[in-house]
Amino acid sequence: MIRGKESFIKNVSRCLGRDTLPAAPSPFTLPADVHHKFMKDADQNELQQVFKANSEANGTMVFECTEADLNATLLEVLNSFDQGGVMVADHSYFREHGVFAALQEQLTDCRLWEREKSRDENVGYAETAMVGITMAELALAESGTVVLFSHRGSGRSVSLLPTYAITVLKACDLRPRLTQGMEFLDNLEPPLPSSINFVSGASSTADIELVPVKGVHGPLKLAYVVVA
Repeated sequence: MIRGKESFIKNVSRCLGRDTLPAAPSPFTLPADVHHKFMKDADQNELQQVFKANSEANGTMVFECTEADLNATLLEVLNSFDQGGVMVADHSYFREHGVFAALQEQLTDCRLWEREKSRDENVGYAETAMVGITMAELALAESGTVVLFSHRGSGRSVSLLPTYAITVLKACDLRPRLTQGMEFLDNLEPPLPSSINFVSGASSTADIELVPVKGVHGPLKLAYVVVA
C-alpha cells in the first residue's frame, strides 16, 4: 500500500501554483521530434559508415564483407585474437551459411551452443571458451550498438563469458538510433525473448583513480562483422 500519496501530490501541486489536485497527469508532449528525424533519410551505406566510425570510437573492431566471404572473414577476425576455444551460437543465419561447419574444419576446438544440451553444459563451455560468436538482430548507427536476443540456440553466456566476442550483423538491419530500435522491439510478436541486450563495445570503468579498464562485465575485446 502506498502511504501519503495524496498529501505528496497536493504538496507538489501547491508548489506548481495549482489550487486543486489534478484528476490525471498532464499529457506529455515532446517539444521536438529530432529523435525521429536523425538520419531518417540515410541510405544503407551512410548508416554503415556512421556505425563503423562510432563502433571504432568505442574500441570495437569492425570488419566488412559479403555473404560469400563471411566464413573467411570470421577466421580472419579469430586470428586477430589469442588462440583458444570458440563457441558459436546456433542461429538460423549461421546454419544457412554453414558457419559452424566451416569454422570446425579450420579450428581444433570449436563448439556449438547445442539446443539439446543442458544449460549447465553450454554455460560450462562458454566459461572456458576464448571467443564467442553471436548474431545481432539489429544494430544502431548512432552509438555503434548491436542488439542481441537470448534464445534456445544462443544464451547470454555466448557473448558475455568468453574473453573475446564477435557479433555478426547484416547491413540491412542497421537503424539510425535507439528510437528505431525500440520501435523494432515494440513491433515484435509476443512472446519477447527472455533477454535483450544492447551492447555498445566492451564494458569499461574509470572509477579507480580515473584509470580506464576494459572488459569489466564481459569480454575484453569485441569485433563486429558487417555483412553487406
